[in-house]
Amino acid sequence: MKSALSSPRWQVWKTPLLYFGAVLLSYGIWIPWMGLYGDDLSYLWYYHLLGAWGPGQYAAIDRPASAVFYALVMSALGETVWSYHVLLLVLRWISALLLMWVVCLVWTEHKRAAIFAGLFLAVYPGFRQNPIALEFILHFFVLDLALLSIAASLQMIQQPARFWQWGAVAVIGAAGVFLLEYFIGLEVLRLILLVIVLRQMGSERKTLWRLFLKVWLPTTLVMIAFLFWRVVIFSFPTYKPVLLEALRAHPLTALKDLLVRIAQDVWVSLGGAWLQTTHFPPVGSWLWLNLGLIALTLLGLAGWLWWNRKAPQEPSHRRWGLGLASLGLLTMLAGGLIFWLTNIPLSLDFPWDRTTLALMIGASLLLAGLLEVILPPRIQWAAVAGLVALAVGMHAVNAQEYRVEGQKLQNFFWQLAWRAPQLTPGSLLLFDIIPLNRTSDNDLTAMLNWTYHPAEHSPTIAYKFFDLTLRLDGGAAGLPGTQKGLPVVHNQRGTFFSTTTNQTVALAFTPPACLKILDPSTDNALPDLPERLARVLPMTSLAQIQPADAAARPPAQLGAEPAHTWCYFFEQADLARQMHDWAQITKLGDSAFTQGFQPADPAELLPFIEGYARSGQVQKAQALTQQALKSQPNLQSAACSLWSRAGQAAEFSQARAQLHCPAP
Repeated sequence: MKSALSSPRWQVWKTPLLYFGAVLLSYGIWIPWMGLYGDDLSYLWYYHLLGAWGPGQYAAIDRPASAVFYALVMSALGETVWSYHVLLLVLRWISALLLMWVVCLVWTEHKRAAIFAGLFLAVYPGFRQNPIALEFILHFFVLDLALLSIAASLQMIQQPARFWQWGAVAVIGAAGVFLLEYFIGLEVLRLILLVIVLRQMGSERKTLWRLFLKVWLPTTLVMIAFLFWRVVIFSFPTYKPVLLEALRAHPLTALKDLLVRIAQDVWVSLGGAWLQTTHFPPVGSWLWLNLGLIALTLLGLAGWLWWNRKAPQEPSHRRWGLGLASLGLLTMLAGGLIFWLTNIPLSLDFPWDRTTLALMIGASLLLAGLLEVILPPRIQWAAVAGLVALAVGMHAVNAQEYRVEGQKLQNFFWQLAWRAPQLTPGSLLLFDIIPLNRTSDNDLTAMLNWTYHPAEHSPTIAYKFFDLTLRLDGGAAGLPGTQKGLPVVHNQRGTFFSTTTNQTVALAFTPPACLKILDPSTDNALPDLPERLARVLPMTSLAQIQPADAAARPPAQLGAEPAHTWCYFFEQADLARQMHDWAQITKLGDSAFTQGFQPADPAELLPFIEGYARSGQVQKAQALTQQALKSQPNLQSAACSLWSRAGQAAEFSQARAQLHCPAP
């Protein structure tokens, strides 16, 4: 009996709806709360800075051909952040449909496993950087091209009347490898599927060989051209084929290490990826969100199955399932080859979970095949429902982690703008281990320049962030030392920056505490000052920060200005302390304390203590001092230094005595 799964209605409507529901629940419903993360900050800023070809200049060192893709896409979508998230959602949906189509083209009688493979791809849990939409639209666009190319190669055999049309599609899709090399391993999948389809035809061997070469050779020539360009012409500007060097130097050891790594990466990309969906968050709102999405997904899948309850069930195909699983494993091995060759890590943690993208097609096929081998049909649906629901719940929690990261980024730049309304061009901002876990100092540099110099459209930039963990002791290009007057030059992906160490500013950011611009004359007494910040602090200067009638504002892409709670008043008071505007500090303090705001870090009371003390409100200053020391006793040295600066009047001496400060 012909399965209802093969009907046009099923293919055109029901399965795409299933996949769209899966990607919508996994990623789409969180788009209104998603922002810019990771390299997306740089991509969008390069577009703002240099126009349509700017993002291509950013990517030129790794993938120069991607300039065309980004120029076309960003010319259409501009600086609207949510549009890139929507585009990535659509590309993920299409990839699931294309994988199902490829499997169906080869095995028309195995629609159930084909649907499973596409569904696993739609919610694949090994890759969790979906919120970094601008960067990964390229990856999924190229994946869609690769799958479309494979499908077109199969159609060249199955639809000989349209041989050349499908051949053109196959070649164009294969050429996507010039944009991104992640999915070059899918050529092994193409080769195997072509052999299978040709064997199904049952024609004479000579005829089959001729047809095989006619179909396979065009896309293979594309791959040869790419490899020649990548290895001989473009060479290896970043990652090198270190495996070849290791095999030449110590062949047995290198081979053993390679086999161990292959086994580990295959397990991580399949077993580890899906097992992590069972790691529920601690009790709290995220746990209920996770469980709620799991329940909603199960309910949706149950409804979808009920909708299709009259469709006849396919019997089990255990032997065929074993073949599909073997095909999935071979595809995983082919996908991982470029990363094993260059020793690029693969893990489930940021940022190296992106490497799982190259193995996820094979992992999806392997899992679908294993279910066919192990479970009867009805139990397969139950298992798939459970796996998909767990993945959707995990992606929901992952989205909240990114949402929190976006709020930290938003608070970081708004607090910086409140504290530093203007920065002198040439300012170099130094930090050490800030909790923006998906953002590098180069990405922060993009938003820094967009905030303080939004009208600039030149590759010579005015501002720079340096992460001291990389730029001071980490070996990356950066600070030449910690002495004043040293030249600093840093060119990054087509942008150019130069200054001296005289124009540096140090900052600390440890939420829920506020961002702190460190004063080299006073903040060296702060407790728990990170060692690298303590080393650079003497060369920094607050002269880079000036008040302004028109204060800088972070770009709208980072979110609206947060409510004026404690950190707003602290940043304004700290700026006023730099300007010795003690009256302004008392006004800010009176307003903040009247509204009930209190600091997360008692050290944030110090500007208010000094402001009240120097304005003659000594009792209020003493009360705040006691409050700060009660919460954080190791602030005593900083408090003593503050009261010594405040003056030598009798009431100040009395305050120092109460603190048991050493004699000045």
